Amino acid sequence: MPIIDIMSWLTKFNQSSDLFSGNCGMYAIALGKKAQETRHKVTMVVCSNEESSEQLMYGESTIYHIAVEIDGVLYDGKGETTLHDTGQFAAEIYDDYQPKCSFFDLDDAFITFVRTQTNWSVPWEKYYEKISLDKLL
Repeated sequence: MPIIDIMSWLTKFNQSSDLFSGNCGMYAIALGKKAQETRHKVTMVVCSNEESSEQLMYGESTIYHIAVEIDGVLYDGKGETTLHDTGQFAAEIYDDYQPKCSFFDLDDAFITFVRTQTNWSVPWEKYYEKISLDKLL
């Protein structure tokens, strides 16, 4: 079940309702920012084809999906998810049956990474305005 009514909101902006095609990182940032405000432990999770965090941040990576872990539970645009589900997505869409997951702090460097290395169309601030953690945590 979605955390917010993404479908109707994105349709208003002529965007795809699929948070797995570029906007997953921005959504994860917004969700992570909301969680940080209420002092939850936040870790950003990037699923890609890279072995190391350094290669991911500074190389020519293929980023499959970005999610956020809040207090040990992984979330994306669908709601609660797992690393296994993220791996299945990489296999089905990108034909990568051994995707790598890297873990990062939610900070300015990570936000810059998502802004420059992903195909986003909706800024995280727009998602942030719509998210309510009451339904999530």
